[in-house]
Amino acid sequence: MIEWLAGALIVAVLLLVVREIYRKPVNFPPGPPLLPLLGSTASLQLGSTLPHLVFQALGKLYGKVIGIYLFGQPVIILRDFEVIRSTLSKSEFSGREQTFVIQNRSFFKGNGIIFGQGAHWSLHRRFALQQLHDLGVGRPRAEGLVQLEVATLVQRLARAAGHPTVVSTNFCLSGCNTVLQIIAGKRYELDDPVFNQLVNDTDTVMRLAGPGNVLSLVPWSRLVAPRATGYRSLCALRDLSCRLFGDIVEEHRRTLDPQRPRDYVDAFLLEMAKDGAEEKDFTKRHLEILLMDFFQAGIETVNSTLCWACPAAGPAPGGAGAAAD
Repeated sequence: MIEWLAGALIVAVLLLVVREIYRKPVNFPPGPPLLPLLGSTASLQLGSTLPHLVFQALGKLYGKVIGIYLFGQPVIILRDFEVIRSTLSKSEFSGREQTFVIQNRSFFKGNGIIFGQGAHWSLHRRFALQQLHDLGVGRPRAEGLVQLEVATLVQRLARAAGHPTVVSTNFCLSGCNTVLQIIAGKRYELDDPVFNQLVNDTDTVMRLAGPGNVLSLVPWSRLVAPRATGYRSLCALRDLSCRLFGDIVEEHRRTLDPQRPRDYVDAFLLEMAKDGAEEKDFTKRHLEILLMDFFQAGIETVNSTLCWACPAAGPAPGGAGAAAD
């Protein structure tokens, strides 16, 4: 009898705990019903149709602002332009979500420019903008670097004329080369194996960390299945990228002339030599993370824009000429 009562008490406590975890906060937007552990996931049917169609169907039931739970993660969906614009104009929404994957990327330091926030983020953002301005970004000096990569890219694509080619790979290589020349004064040949590995690994990390990643929704799953969840690959690729960027930093350190900084890396190394640098997060590890940020920006922004431009410009009458102009 005592064992039965103890078991019933444990079950009751567990149910209360789960209920509290999945209790919707006050003023949480309307949305589909919640289930223990699964949240709203079972109601979304994300595996059977495209997410935007799911959200469109939910909008007909719950309105312009929808609240769901992906397992234990609360998510707010905005489905109206004016609501989106009004929301994103508020300072409360200017931060970055610190999911497990994002924290793991920066060794749980929360630094970098893309996903960082707070006082250190503001400091390093201002520092990066100042250095990029001094290096000629937005002026003829940087334009010359871009034109060099465009010419190389056109020649590479011309050699592949008449044969299937993955244009996204070429766009990634050229975009990243431009970024590297500006921030690190380094340019790779497009067929360089180290450069290709760095670009491919960075692209893989971004796909592993994409929306709906299981590690962001259920972080503890890495303890049960580290390989299947992509956790091992994520850590291995992060460490490899840091080592490759670390080699660039060490090369700059050996050839640094304090009187003539050549690029962003040199300027950062000079800040590292000042008193109080570590308190301001001017460290070698942070520099590696920042270089990853710049590199990912080169891949995602340039590649996405050009990949969308190709099908948009190609079939349209005069589209190729308009794009060239």
